[in-house]
Amino acid sequence: MPTQSILLKNATFTTLHPPRLQLGDVRIAGGKILQIGTDLNAEPREEVVDLHAKLLLPGFVCAHTHLYSSLARGMPPATSPPLNFLEILQKIWWRLDQALDEESIYYSALIGAIEAVQCGTTTLVDHHASPNCIDGSLDILQEALEKVGLRGVLCYEVTDRGGPEKRRAGLAENERFLKKQNSELVRGLVGAHASFTLEDETLAACADLAARWNTGIHIHV
Repeated sequence: MPTQSILLKNATFTTLHPPRLQLGDVRIAGGKILQIGTDLNAEPREEVVDLHAKLLLPGFVCAHTHLYSSLARGMPPATSPPLNFLEILQKIWWRLDQALDEESIYYSALIGAIEAVQCGTTTLVDHHASPNCIDGSLDILQEALEKVGLRGVLCYEVTDRGGPEKRRAGLAENERFLKKQNSELVRGLVGAHASFTLEDETLAACADLAARWNTGIHIHV
């Protein structure tokens, strides 16, 4: 994390606790806000950025994303256009997630994280699926997010669409990552795809896993 001090001058900024809009200066260093005030003087070798007529906001939180979807741009179209949501999954998204390997997981996450920062998003909740590269996939996502400096909540998508072996592997990946929990920036959740791809037994297993690790479930509804 860079430690150089930066002074943001003449900003219009918002605070959330309490919520308010105000004018002034903000000093940051090492990724933390050190001082808020008016007419703050620059310190020696401090970078000064004039934010006159600009709005300074807290980082946005994206509560649902699929970082691997950054690879979907430019994908060849399906031979026949999908006619409903299930066909969209079958002809586009499930084709993509089944093709993911360690390298494509990493670079898709890196691209998505960089684009998030460019848009002011500093926290992501990522619902990941890579049926042919499950074990360790959440570690790869964590590595990419930490390289960019984003906070993240990561889960692996448990589903029955690939059969019992893939279901068990998805549950195991979530539990392995929850057990690890070694990052200041990244945490885990239990991922579950959707009611139409999950048997009752699998949903119960997801709920049990979340209860045992005192965490939540991220699911499509």
